[in-house]
Amino acid sequence: MRSLIQSGDTYILGRLDEYREIPKEYFHNSTSVIYADKVATMILDPMTASDFSAVIISNPHIAAAQRNLFNLIWVNTTRPKKSTASNRYKDVCS
Repeated sequence: MRSLIQSGDTYILGRLDEYREIPKEYFHNSTSVIYADKVATMILDPMTASDFSAVIISNPHIAAAQRNLFNLIWVNTTRPKKSTASNRYKDVCS
């Protein structure tokens, strides 16, 4: 799992190497998942914070383009330096 967070957000539950910071002016809190030939994006209604829907696109070209865009952002942004979360996810791989 790799996540993009807003720069300055230090409430990080996972390992720091799984996160990159996006400048505040470019950050939008939403969830997108790229898996195989699919791209899923969750759309949350900000007024209710409970009504949501998802758009799933199954297309290898769109998935590859979104994966490349994410990787471009990933390699050009910085890793956070600390977490202030009192509880953290445990590393299930170790």
